[in-house]
Amino acid sequence: MVLIRKRHLAMLIRYKLSPSISPIEEHCMTRRELMCGVGAITMGPIPGHPARALIDTLTGGNQNDAASSWPSVVASVRLVDSKIAREATELSRTVSTPCMFNHCVRTFLWGSLTGRALRKRFDEELLYLGCILHDLGLTDRYQGDSPFEIQGAEAAGRFLRENGLSESRTEIVWDGIAMHTLAISEF
Repeated sequence: MVLIRKRHLAMLIRYKLSPSISPIEEHCMTRRELMCGVGAITMGPIPGHPARALIDTLTGGNQNDAASSWPSVVASVRLVDSKIAREATELSRTVSTPCMFNHCVRTFLWGSLTGRALRKRFDEELLYLGCILHDLGLTDRYQGDSPFEIQGAEAAGRFLRENGLSESRTEIVWDGIAMHTLAISEF
């Protein structure tokens, strides 16, 4: 009798894989492993790239020194500097790899610039919190049996509540993180 690990059973149910495909093989890759691997390849800093200066400024070349060199404006976008935003930034920087942390910052910058270009009104603090915390479920500290989007949303929700963000604002961030890879997030 073959024992199926819980995550493989979830894969079978979620993706309706054919029973002839064996997800039990040791070389089977989970979505989390795939996302971390792709992220390391596609989101890492490229030497000589113009963004390298920004990345060096954001990370300070040493994550312990990064907070002292954090810019207030990048590409005409003001980085949110509220107490909860600073705490969320520190959490993300502490638990994420440098390329993942940089990806989270770029997500905020891109989202803010896109929102402005489309003349959308949005809450900068909620956008920032959702972006800077959106991949917590991919980190060693917060990964679990649920899809990484849900793991991240749960971790972010706990963190935001513990740090005094209102329940209604926390729910908005939770929804954004939980649905950030789904087509519904476009609506």
